[in-house]
Amino acid sequence: MHTEHKIEVEVPRQRLWQFLMDVPVMATCIPGVESVEALDDNAYKGKLKVSVGPISTRFDGRVDVVETDDLAFHASLKASGSDNRLASRVNAHMTMALNEISSSASEIVIHTDLAIMGKLGEFGQPFLGRKANDLMKEFSARLRKKLESQEPRIESPVL
Repeated sequence: MHTEHKIEVEVPRQRLWQFLMDVPVMATCIPGVESVEALDDNAYKGKLKVSVGPISTRFDGRVDVVETDDLAFHASLKASGSDNRLASRVNAHMTMALNEISSSASEIVIHTDLAIMGKLGEFGQPFLGRKANDLMKEFSARLRKKLESQEPRIESPVL
């Protein structure tokens, strides 16, 4: 399944980039994330609980930041996870690019190539596209709430 989502956020692009590249902090905006732990600078493991139609599942997974370009505001990530109870696996490749709308507003463009195997892929297929859109809407709302409500950090002068 291939998806593209665009999210506008009323924060400068550099501030948004810094937030998104802090994976454990950014993950607090993802619905269903129960935990995230850094394995190293570019790899994380975590747990995600999600319901797809009548099926509820909990994935143990890993996210690897494959590539980042701080000057172009572009990143590529790979994610994988499994739920042994449902004998299901998920693999995703995501690319993310940030566009500057104005000095105080940015747009995130996320392309996702998602493969769901096992029982969840077999029985949840009719619900997957809708669920992906619902998760992205919730992520967008949480991201906006967290970033747009925070005052920019002001460094204290050294006396």
